Amino acid sequence: MFSFSNPCIIICLILRLFFVAKFDQDGLIESYQELQSSIEMAQAIADIKFTYVVSCQVYGMQKTSKDSKDKSRYQNILNLMIMYRN
Repeated sequence: MFSFSNPCIIICLILRLFFVAKFDQDGLIESYQELQSSIEMAQAIADIKFTYVVSCQVYGMQKTSKDSKDKSRYQNILNLMIMYRN
């Protein structure tokens, strides 16, 4: 499971997203503002992906838990996913 106390995963994901985006565009960074904007975009995408992965892991733990509170949370999430499929 990912650790919130270890930022290395987030940093690696940000760098990967940044370089993939830059190489896909086949363009050079022409200004500091463009560089800053690209870094901010990569960081936002990395944050979303990290949150998604951790949320899936927590959902999986709730699904297999024997605790009634976790089972209730799992069931509530499942009901919402069924109700709002798209």
